[in-house]
Amino acid sequence: MLERIKCIQINASLLACFLIFKLMVKFISNKVVVNTSIAAACFIVLGSTSCSKSPMPVEPPLVDSTDKKIDYSAYDFERMAALSNRWISDTLWNEKKNQIIGFRLKKAADYEFSYDSENYLKEPYFNAFVSLNNFPEFNLTQYQSQSASYIPYVRFNSYNSNPVAYQKITDRQDLDEFIKNKFVDKGPINYYGHQDYIYHFRDFDNLRLIFTGDVDVKSKFAIPDSRYDKMENTGWLYYSYKPTFNMKSHAEEKDFKKLFPAANLTGGNIVRVAEIEYGKSAYMVLDGPEKIKSIISKLSVDPQNLSSDEKNLLNKQQAYFYLIGYKSSDLDLIRSAQSTVEKIDAYLTLAIRSPETKTYEYPHIGVPAVYKLESSNLNDETFKNLQFTKEIKF
Repeated sequence: MLERIKCIQINASLLACFLIFKLMVKFISNKVVVNTSIAAACFIVLGSTSCSKSPMPVEPPLVDSTDKKIDYSAYDFERMAALSNRWISDTLWNEKKNQIIGFRLKKAADYEFSYDSENYLKEPYFNAFVSLNNFPEFNLTQYQSQSASYIPYVRFNSYNSNPVAYQKITDRQDLDEFIKNKFVDKGPINYYGHQDYIYHFRDFDNLRLIFTGDVDVKSKFAIPDSRYDKMENTGWLYYSYKPTFNMKSHAEEKDFKKLFPAANLTGGNIVRVAEIEYGKSAYMVLDGPEKIKSIISKLSVDPQNLSSDEKNLLNKQQAYFYLIGYKSSDLDLIRSAQSTVEKIDAYLTLAIRSPETKTYEYPHIGVPAVYKLESSNLNDETFKNLQFTKEIKF
């Protein structure tokens, strides 16, 4: 667990504290660590909310820009990174050290992995054995014979259903057939969960934090060039996730040792995909003032709740959308609405309102969303301590 780093802002009116501050401050990698028990009378110590979905992130500090103060603690960068099951380990600054130009992200091997929605066919599938030495470019055929030899006892979890059975899954075709058989003649099925959150961001490029791959945010959300490069207000991300089903199994130590020599397990850092979840994700992005949050909250309850002034304000804003795992017609329905209020209303109906009443039906079962790995006891220590690093620059 990374230690939270508290950041400070010098109050110009308290210059008398400068000499005390100079004795107490220690600079480490462009971050400031302060003895706050002594400096409390001189400085403002800032904090931010944490996210339970990822290890504790490093908080971007409050800094002075050349023309104005940018309060980076007002933005939800760390929570956005957690959507891709990563955390911020370091902040990247421009030469003047007054503007954030990116982040260094870390990913723990023993925590769930998010699929790249546009390239999930190239990523590990259920019951696949892979080498962590190859991350992120896994060789899915390298240990296919071991997947063919090992027949796991699988628990298939969907709404009000969790049958178990031994099932051979050698490749993705086997997996697809197994899933299809679970849904045949089932009819509409309820989602077995629902999540929705709101995030605050500064620039559209910040949305790269929520995706694991190298994404073109402008293209994904169909944001015009003129809008993408300069936001008129501030950014708001509305996110919804609905899991459809998951699959779980567990390989015993004897199974790993039967399939691989000990030297291969340790030297190759071989692990197995022991759990996979399918689902549907919906994203709505707006460039607007903070007051639109309360208006959208009213709209989510009942479209008739809005006054004429509230509708007019919302219609002056621009909203952009991206869906994962839904039908293409769902996105077309939202984007084709005439006004911003109508677009947002269509999004809320699809992704937010009355989740307990929503259903899906095969083949519209979503796409792989996350997977989890398991290791042999022989390389368990390495597995639990292994972390991957990636830089994102804006």
